[in-house]
Amino acid sequence: MVNFNVAGKKKEAEPIEEEATGKALVTRFKSAFDVEPFRISFGEYRELIDKIVMEAKGLKIENPDGKVKAVEVGTSASKLMKMIEAKRKEINAPYNEFVGGVNAFANTFTDKLETIIATLKAKIKQYDAMLEQKRREEFLAQQKAHDEMQKKLDKDAKKTGTERVVLPEPTKPAAKEAVRTTTGTSYERTFIRYKVIDVSQVPYEYLVVDEAKVRFAINKNGIREIPGLEIYEEKNPQFRTT
Repeated sequence: MVNFNVAGKKKEAEPIEEEATGKALVTRFKSAFDVEPFRISFGEYRELIDKIVMEAKGLKIENPDGKVKAVEVGTSASKLMKMIEAKRKEINAPYNEFVGGVNAFANTFTDKLETIIATLKAKIKQYDAMLEQKRREEFLAQQKAHDEMQKKLDKDAKKTGTERVVLPEPTKPAAKEAVRTTTGTSYERTFIRYKVIDVSQVPYEYLVVDEAKVRFAINKNGIREIPGLEIYEEKNPQFRTT
């Protein structure tokens, strides 16, 4: 039997001097977030865990007594896990509040900046699309003029019996270059995306079962038959501590 009375006792935290700003504030935070004292405080569980591990490894269930022993060791492990988890949450609580407060305060600034960045990217994308359309139209016009002139020259060469003159192909629009400024650079990056046009045409290997809907249908709606699926019971041991 594991004795839990030796673990879980609270220890008084050392007082931290309050400072306002600068290096003293950084030093204060480093001291407050030093994990070593907490690591040492968790050391009290090591002996209990080692004992449970040894009992579990050497345990053989060959009769009812063996099963009772397994339940005893398993529930002891579960109880110890709850104690450790409770201590972890207790230690983390003030720091979670601190981190949450800092994040919330910083987000009041970064949220505005993210909105600005997204807006400017959308404007640049719209402008680039307009330029791309203009370049495409100009290139098509040049290609059309080239083809018409080439046909005329070919016709004249055939009529006069002279050597055929081949015009150079129109130059394709140059790729967009990065925009460099004193504060940074903007460039274009290509991503391969997709969208579903007709799901009935998608090969089955690219489709997945909606596990959340299946579980809801089974557990909430009591459905026990779904075409293509086998619904079965699986019994697993559970531990409840006292």
